[in-house]
Amino acid sequence: MLAALVTALACGTLACRTSAPPGILQGAPLSLDDARANRVVDAYLEVAASRTGLRGSARVALAGPDFKLNRPQRIVVERPARLRFEVIGLFEQLAAVIVSDGLQYGFYDASTGEMEEGPLTPSLLWELAKVDVEVAEAVGILLGAPRPRPGSARAAVWLEPEDRLGIAFANGRRGARPDCPADPERGWRDAACFAEAGDLARGGDAFLFDPAGRLVELRAYDAAGALRFRARFEAYAAIGEGAERVDFPRSVTIDSPAVGSQARFAWNRVMLASALPDRLFRLPDRRAGQGGAW
Repeated sequence: MLAALVTALACGTLACRTSAPPGILQGAPLSLDDARANRVVDAYLEVAASRTGLRGSARVALAGPDFKLNRPQRIVVERPARLRFEVIGLFEQLAAVIVSDGLQYGFYDASTGEMEEGPLTPSLLWELAKVDVEVAEAVGILLGAPRPRPGSARAAVWLEPEDRLGIAFANGRRGARPDCPADPERGWRDAACFAEAGDLARGGDAFLFDPAGRLVELRAYDAAGALRFRARFEAYAAIGEGAERVDFPRSVTIDSPAVGSQARFAWNRVMLASALPDRLFRLPDRRAGQGGAW
């Protein structure tokens, strides 16, 4: 009885009507409209909206049950799903290129000189790069500012050890709410659109923030409520100059328990960009005489 009373008082009027799947909420529950959560969400969404693209270089370490790779890469990403990975081999030679323009992908293997192209698929990065996330997810993670999925709704708020604030967004809800307009982002901010913790059983994303409001972890759950991947954001440091100066996670690690893999990106150089040329996200057309345009 006492435990139930404590939980009810902690949750307030808008949270904990239904329990979330085990393992998602790992701390003391708070109200969905908790004042600190509102401030953190608003500030974070502003950061995410302003961070649209980047160019840089990173040491990328990949490890799994039957593979291991640790090579430098040149990386370009742009929301929502444009990406370019250039894998650098020995003696600073280009070993491979993976590109996505958001609809199509291209892959170039320098060892054979062969190119392949095709439609973007959810498993593309796993098949070509052993990174077990979708391209759009990788873009948000590498920008250091993944966004909740469009149409998802705030479903749980809690406090973890070390004063880490957790905010979870459910991908699906139990039905349309008449007082919630059809705005895919309303559920992130608007109490009229909030979901319930139980909705997380059908999938969602849990964002963990440090006391300064910086994103330190993203946990993504599938439609069965199982953990798909965990992305950790560490080693924050200032990049840019003057008004463009921002805190950026210089180390990003993606753990994928289902396949037993880990991908770690340690940035050497990062430059944020507001717009990037289309050519970066396509392979050169050798038929047009551009075969050496790497």
